[in-house]
Amino acid sequence: MTNEDHIINVDPSSCKRWAFADRSEFEFGNIQELAEDIEKNGQINPVIIRKSSDPNYKYEIISGSRRWKACLSFNLPLRAILTDYDDKQAAIVQIRENERHALSSYSRGCFLAKLLKSKIIQQDQLAKDLGIGRSTLQNVICFPKIPEVVMEAIQNPERISGRSAWVIYSNAKKGEKYVEALIQIADQIRDGLASYDIDRKVKEVVSQTENILLTGAEVVNKDGEVVGRWRNGYLVIRAKNSSEREKLNKLLEIFMA
Repeated sequence: MTNEDHIINVDPSSCKRWAFADRSEFEFGNIQELAEDIEKNGQINPVIIRKSSDPNYKYEIISGSRRWKACLSFNLPLRAILTDYDDKQAAIVQIRENERHALSSYSRGCFLAKLLKSKIIQQDQLAKDLGIGRSTLQNVICFPKIPEVVMEAIQNPERISGRSAWVIYSNAKKGEKYVEALIQIADQIRDGLASYDIDRKVKEVVSQTENILLTGAEVVNKDGEVVGRWRNGYLVIRAKNSSEREKLNKLLEIFMA
């Protein structure tokens, strides 16, 4: 759909990234090094652009965000192929680009999830275009569903696989104590902990927390005196005399009513 005749030079400051750009900024690599190489040797591969509907910019970068960023940082002219792609065609271009240049599962998953949410492409068609099964696609699009507090604890999700994203999301759905467990092992997840190990370690942390709550929690009155203790899921309360037992019975009747 494009050829060399469409290549033009544009001002990189007149461009912005496409709203569905897939590469996260932590994957941009050394932009200064790339900019110096372009300044010295020229820009070998043009980026792919289309006209922008945003009045503040002339073009949108569909593919080639790193090259655009490098030219922008050194104020170099940007070689580009001008297209009239619609969103679906632009998405396919990015998918094909990712087959040539490695992209983390995180960036890929966020990109694909945005495409599906916007209804640019249907899930069955997307799985077919990617050459993957629906279950694999379901795994990778879990990234945006992971609670923000968990992602903040992980910091860099570059080494998290699609399967691991699904495990993290599935555990986080179980409740706050599972979210806390994920936060506790965030460093290990960031270092590439396998999906089955994430599941196992979360269960271990939750189990340890529950054991502490079940066997060690004390019930203290307003004077600081221990009057009861949780043991194996049961609350054991000490009554000093018949009067206290009578009061306790009345309280239990109200509680159980």
